[in-house]
Amino acid sequence: MSDRIRATESATKKASRPAKAQTAKTISGDVTGAPAADLSRAERRVAEERTAPRAAVIHEAIRAEGEGELRRPLSALVWSGMAAGLSIGFSLVASGLIRTHLADTSWRPLIACFGYSVGFLAVILGGNSSTPKIL
Repeated sequence: MSDRIRATESATKKASRPAKAQTAKTISGDVTGAPAADLSRAERRVAEERTAPRAAVIHEAIRAEGEGELRRPLSALVWSGMAAGLSIGFSLVASGLIRTHLADTSWRPLIACFGYSVGFLAVILGGNSSTPKIL
């Protein structure tokens, strides 16, 4: 038999074997990629419950929260918008303060742009945003 035929037969035999699970070893020597065989049913159920919710569940939660927001009185929406506007306005103030206290160099505009994150953090940490808290 020629080498070419033997190589083809060898490749065919390898392809017909069942594939092994893709595993790797971590620095500590643990094997990753394979499911843990020593988990009880209760532990497997806990692991399944800790997975991310389906997209439809997330969509419904966001939709329901949005409808709840729209049912709020108009005055509450106006005040919420005013508070968020003032909070994000801190971006301009922070950017201006950073710009005035830095030396006049070529990199000053780059550093001054970090002032935007101050207003963003004020909105998020202040709870003024309407981002869903489901995840």
